[in-house]
Amino acid sequence: MRNRTIADYREATFMKIIRPQAAPCGKVFDIWITGSSPDWQRAAVVQLTRYMALETGNRQDLGEQATSWIKNQTSVFATTDKVLGKDGNERECLVGIATFHTFQQNPVLYHCYLHPFYRGKGLMERVWREVHARYPRFELEPPLSPAMSRFLSKVDHSHVLSST
Repeated sequence: MRNRTIADYREATFMKIIRPQAAPCGKVFDIWITGSSPDWQRAAVVQLTRYMALETGNRQDLGEQATSWIKNQTSVFATTDKVLGKDGNERECLVGIATFHTFQQNPVLYHCYLHPFYRGKGLMERVWREVHARYPRFELEPPLSPAMSRFLSKVDHSHVLSST
């Protein structure tokens, strides 16, 4: 998996191709990916954060090591889709993430990313409901992208705490 994610990153950097991150054959992603999830799931999350960094210019500082995920109480809501591969088989692919850390008392939404092919289809509203069910109150890590600011103007975000 590690070599594939490195190759995907190089492809995205040089050829501007962004690929959904496929689960190994016969595997599915956890709904919430955490430090106790399999290594390949954390690697897929990190790859999507690399894509986000390329697109937004924000830093990508999320690592794949379970110890840092456990220490930071990192949990990632996984948005997935079945994607037809070149071999003709469908595989579950990670197409979006909402990453939370709990450094102190309140969870913090660190970043959200949705693969460009999946934007504008209402998926973030579903993500927002799922996130709110798990974290009734949370903070947002600034800076907010223009897309996130537009999204917040459309949804109820009264449960979002102001960052201190």
